[in-house]
Amino acid sequence: RRAGPRTALPRGHAAATEQREHPRPAAAMSAEIQQLRQVLGSLRCYSNPRRVQSDVEALLRNLTSLKPRPGSLVHNNGTTASLLMLTGTTPIWYSGAQYNIPVEIFILEKYPAAGPRVYVRPTATMVIKQGHRHVDNDGLVYLPYLHSWDPQRSNIVELVNVVSATFSEDPPLFSRGSAAAARPTAAVAATATPVMAQATPYGAAAAADRPPSYDAATSSAYGTATVGAFPSPILQAQQQQQQQQQQQQQQAAAAAALAVQTQANRKDVLVQQLTSKLQEELNRFYTRVREDIDSEFETQSKLERSAEAISASLRELARTKERLQAGLSAVAEKRQQAENWHQEQLAQEGKEDVDSLVTPMDRCTEQLVGAVATYHAIDDALYFYDRALASADNAEVDMEVFLKTTRNLSRKQFLAKCLAIKIHERCS
Repeated sequence: RRAGPRTALPRGHAAATEQREHPRPAAAMSAEIQQLRQVLGSLRCYSNPRRVQSDVEALLRNLTSLKPRPGSLVHNNGTTASLLMLTGTTPIWYSGAQYNIPVEIFILEKYPAAGPRVYVRPTATMVIKQGHRHVDNDGLVYLPYLHSWDPQRSNIVELVNVVSATFSEDPPLFSRGSAAAARPTAAVAATATPVMAQATPYGAAAAADRPPSYDAATSSAYGTATVGAFPSPILQAQQQQQQQQQQQQQQAAAAAALAVQTQANRKDVLVQQLTSKLQEELNRFYTRVREDIDSEFETQSKLERSAEAISASLRELARTKERLQAGLSAVAEKRQQAENWHQEQLAQEGKEDVDSLVTPMDRCTEQLVGAVATYHAIDDALYFYDRALASADNAEVDMEVFLKTTRNLSRKQFLAKCLAIKIHERCS
């Protein structure tokens, strides 16, 4: 079993001693309410703190023996939670006398969606009755009221009343070492209906040590925690001897009623378990379906955006293809024109008169063309005359004749160039 951390709590609660409750003064009540508000102000774990405060204030006004304080509880998953804890005693009426049972009540974080957790806290001189229908060996209280907890209709005030009424019929504590305590315990063990072995959060303990099997899911929701002990009920020896026979009869009747009720409610319990499991499976299935649908919608959105981008790219490529095809057609046309022109030029080669290619527009232009032509003709003549002199097989050009001829041609070339420059300046 899991055990929570031991928390030191003040002793001094009257437990299982015959006494009468007295109304708490208004000042004391105000102090308890103020202490409750301070504790709730220091805790930020509750989903509905207003409902917690309202219900606990109603309980404190109803039952003066409980006090609010912060406490720690270890859940079944190993986490420790700081919660509001009500410590004190709850009254019971047994054989015409009032006794106080020491209890601790933890208000869970999800209250009122989840019911409180109630523990019976015996001292070292007290012992929890073995095989008790509503209290396990660690003091954790199991009740049909907790099993069928309804957030809208259930509350902690009614829960404490149910605890008081249930423990009045079957007290959970006995004096340790009392001779009379063994006989009621043996009677319970002899007459109680055995609990069938099943998977519970308590492992493979003996059937007599297990809590009642109200519901597997409900039982697993209760954690276990061990805290400091409180004083427990002390029954007088003479009262135990007088009550022994009556208690045995009550236990026998309770065991018979429990057997009948267990058999009658087994189907309802199984239906509730199956319904709870189906609801969990459906919730998980719907969650997966919603996630898959969201994922598919996101994928569809991405595909639509990608399709739009691809369509735009295709349209742009089509326009580019049209422009390229038009450019290719234009180039082909120009190429054909160039080839035709080339063929025409080849056909006309050798038929053109060179002198007729340039036609002067006026007298100045005619003189300019003649001067430029004379200049270039003399330049060509000087080039070839120089080549003839430098030739190895030169036998016709004499040096003296070469120099005289070159000087004359150079003079004419210079005069032609000067004439072209003057004509250009004047015509310009």
